Amino acid sequence: MNIKNEGREILFPFEDTPVRARRVFKERPPPFFSFQNIVAKRKTFLERKKRFYQWLLLGGTFLTMFGLLLGGSPFTRQDGTAFVGRIGEKDSSRTIPLVIGEWAPYTGKNLSEYGAASQIVSAAFRAVDLVSVYTFLPWDRCEYLVKKGEYFASFPYLLIPEREKDFWFSAPLFVSSVKILRYIPNLRTNSFVYDGNPASLKAFRVGTTEGTNAVIFPLKAAGVVVEPSRTLDLAIKKLAAGRLDLVIEEEATILDAVRRIFPGKEALFEFLPEPFLAQREYRLMVSKRYPRAQAILERFNEGLRRIKEQRSHDLGR
Repeated sequence: MNIKNEGREILFPFEDTPVRARRVFKERPPPFFSFQNIVAKRKTFLERKKRFYQWLLLGGTFLTMFGLLLGGSPFTRQDGTAFVGRIGEKDSSRTIPLVIGEWAPYTGKNLSEYGAASQIVSAAFRAVDLVSVYTFLPWDRCEYLVKKGEYFASFPYLLIPEREKDFWFSAPLFVSSVKILRYIPNLRTNSFVYDGNPASLKAFRVGTTEGTNAVIFPLKAAGVVVEPSRTLDLAIKKLAAGRLDLVIEEEATILDAVRRIFPGKEALFEFLPEPFLAQREYRLMVSKRYPRAQAILERFNEGLRRIKEQRSHDLGR
């Protein structure tokens, strides 16, 4: 017995077939633009897309491993210095991630080999078969990320007691002085003579750069109001505009900034005779939370000793 019911044909082989018996439905085909068709096609597309990226990742991994077997890391130059960027992995036995800011002529993304201090650091790591990878960020961010252990180290930093709780320090990279700069047309500082006591600076608007804690801490302890700027260039522009009376920073960085910002007007700026900090040693500042930090620091110090010996040997010829 056949019963027609809303487009479906229900077949009962015998008249006494119970209701619970097998039923065969002959359904009408769904329309082409049905919701079910759209969902099915999207699912197929996403599955194909997923397989494509899986094959792409597999191919990239294979090419990277093949490149490593042939000639070292694809992220390094022939001199062993890594390209700048966030590509330092902690699990790499040779790659050492470093984070630094703009501090010409010592560090800078657009400087030759990332600056004079970066050249020393790269050479020291290279001497002990390690590869340095550089990321450039604001200085306060650099110190924070090194403290957390996200990067092995930052540089160049002065060793001060406030930093010894969270950081280790390398052997000295170079020695320099921190000086006080004034703008000659500013009559407020014409007759001022610095006597080595930070408290004598209370009467002035003093500027420096963010993260220069070796300057900021003693000034604040003496009751001096300090205005840190994001960059040294900005601090010197404030000095020339009369918004600051004095700027305190490392000598070579001040000279570099004045020459770049005010070419031909260098005579309008001068250092006070007495330095704020005389002949201080700048070092690599190392995170105590970074894996194998002490072992890496020992190797770095050994590399630093080797390049200094080589330099002394070359000069003695």
